[in-house]
Amino acid sequence: MTVIYFADGTKVAEPDSRARENDLNSWLPGLKPGDLAASPQNPLLYSRVEE
Repeated sequence: MTVIYFADGTKVAEPDSRARENDLNSWLPGLKPGDLAASPQNPLLYSRVEE
């Protein structure tokens, strides 16, 4: 099992290999490089409100 965390607001990067292209299609389906990295498979787990 693998757990991957990334910061809220992270943008999708251009895949630089076939493996990363497959990961993009699996975990961020329908998204393109530059899009906000957000999908039902990668829900927002925590958000801190700055005061």
